[in-house]
Formats: sequence, structure tokens, C-alpha cells
Amino acid sequence: MNKGKKKQEKDKKPKKPKKAKKIKDEAANEDGEMKLYEYWNILDPALANLWGDFWQGQTFTPREAHTTTLVKLIMYRLGNPGQVTVSIRATDEAGLPTGDDLAVGTFDGNQLPTIASGERQEVSLDGGVELADETKYVIIAKATSGDKDNYVRWRFQRPSSYPRGAHVFSSDGGTTWEEDTCRDMRFEEWGPVSLPPPTLYEYYNTGEDDEWSISGWGWEAQTFTPAIAHTITSVKLLLFRYGLPGILTISIKATDGSGHPTGEDLCSGTTDGNTLPTEAPYEWRKITLGDGYNLEADTKYAIVARALEGDGSNRVYWRVDTTDPTYDRGNNESSNNEGESWTSYPAFDMMFEEWGQPL
Repeated sequence: MNKGKKKQEKDKKPKKPKKAKKIKDEAANEDGEMKLYEYWNILDPALANLWGDFWQGQTFTPREAHTTTLVKLIMYRLGNPGQVTVSIRATDEAGLPTGDDLAVGTFDGNQLPTIASGERQEVSLDGGVELADETKYVIIAKATSGDKDNYVRWRFQRPSSYPRGAHVFSSDGGTTWEEDTCRDMRFEEWGPVSLPPPTLYEYYNTGEDDEWSISGWGWEAQTFTPAIAHTITSVKLLLFRYGLPGILTISIKATDGSGHPTGEDLCSGTTDGNTLPTEAPYEWRKITLGDGYNLEADTKYAIVARALEGDGSNRVYWRVDTTDPTYDRGNNESSNNEGESWTSYPAFDMMFEEWGQPL
């Protein structure tokens, strides 16, 4: 197939009007596997009160970078203190809380036990926050609707033994803070298990000499056959744009007996095509594929690209090798009818990298 003829045929295809899709960003960890990172949870002989403007905190310094999503604090109550708010904040050069909350969680303090031994209260931090290694943060707890007869008690250990932080407290609703190096509050700080760096599996990333356009009805794909079973989590494609093509959607699909993309998306992700470069040097744009998908070895799949908001004046271009491609585990596929049917081009290979984690 002559590459100029292919581009000409694709450019003439009319575009069916499409509404822009709303894109939902989801970064939640689905497997539920959690890890205890920083903590001080040994036997404690004492406790600290929190109510109204009396806030308590514990600083901590992660040994490794991670996302914290949950804390556990040993607490009990007197009376009915109402809602308890727990948050993570940064600290200043003096090791005291500073700035806005980085992540926040709440629970009903009236449900805490009234026995002095307390219980380990789990507090989910909505959205969580990424923590840098060897950087000091603080867990803050407050019960602002409480008073001297209705308050929460957070157990602590004295003398202080946790080497990577200290107890801090405020008596004016967080306006000013003091550090108390004589005690450590009992805490556990949890987050999802950190995955190892992704592995590059199948790829074809040299020899590009032309580009195919992606817009409206015109979709492009590259098939590939994993040599090793793994979970695909992202792809990188060599791209640029003309005009403002809008959202570019990338998905992984199965292939049929003829090697064409088929069926529903196995996983997908999006990127803003309007932020791609308009000329060389082109960009190896990374697209994260949601929760990913487990790929089987020696089974052919397809990376499918579409820009439904694009048209003849607003396109994404995907670089391709049309001269001497050497990727022998797949090939370029094209559709001029939004993926309803596909044409194989064994003499072309798109520029791609597919990344993931071992099973």
C-alpha cells in the first residue's frame, strides 16, 4: 500500500459530529494491599486531651517515599466530643505544622470507647497524599466541637523514644504550635504497597520516517504480541498535533483471527492532545491505562488511538516507520469508520512502548 495514498484516503474521510467525553480521573488502589510505614505503637503510660482549640499532633519522617491513605491512633473519650478530624500537614524548618491540610479524614468521636485503654481508631485520609522520603510531616488530631467535659484522649508514650519525630500541640486552634520532645503519640501510618518501577516489555521506538493522522472517524492502532505475561499499565507513543484535536483516548483491545482489533476496551487512558508539540522534536507521550490489564504471553493485542473531537483541521499525528520496520510481533492497523472495521498494514510499524508490572 502506498503510504501517500493511505494518508490521502484518511484525510478525505468526513467526520461524524461527536460530543466531547467527560473524563474521570481515577487513581485508587484496587487490590487493597496495604503496608505499615512509620509508627510508634509500643506500651504507653499516659495520654493527651483534644477538644475545642486544643489540638494534638505527632511529627514523623518517612524512610521511603509513598502515598499515605490511612492512620491508626489509640484513643478513647469522655462525654460526647463529636466529630474528630485527623489530617496530614507539612512542617516548617522548626519541625512544627505549617500550611493547609494535605489529606483529611474524620470519624465520630462519640463512638469511641470510654475505657482508658482505648482502641486503635482507623482513619481513612480521603484521596491520600504522596509523601517524600526523609521529609518531616505531622499527623494532627482535633475535636473542635468538644469542650472540657466532652473530649478525646490520645494515648502517648513518655519518655520519648520515636527517633523520627515528636509530639506537638496547639492551644489556639492551630495558630501557633509547640514541640514536646518528652513524649510520642501512639500512631501508625499506612499506605498502599509501593510497586517497583515499571518494566518496558514490547516496543518499537526507532526508525520513524512518517506519520498517520488520528481524528474523528479515523483511528490508528498497532498490534503487539507479549513474549512474557504481565500487567500492562501504560504506553508511550511518539506524537505531535495539528490544530487542537482535544482528548486523545488510548486503549488496549484483543484481536481477532485476522489480527484486527476487536471487542471492548480491556483498559484505557486519556491525554490532552492540545498539549502535544506541533513540530519536531516530537513527544514520547505517556498514557496511563487505568488499572491496567493482565496480558497473556504469545497472544496478540492492539494499542488503539482515537481523537473523537478532532477533524480535518485538528489532528493528532502518530509517527510510523514505513521504510524498513523490524517489529515482527505486530503491525499497523487503520480504521476509517471508528473501529467498525480495520485494514492491516504489515509493512508499517507505529512508534510505541508498552510498560507494566510482572504478574
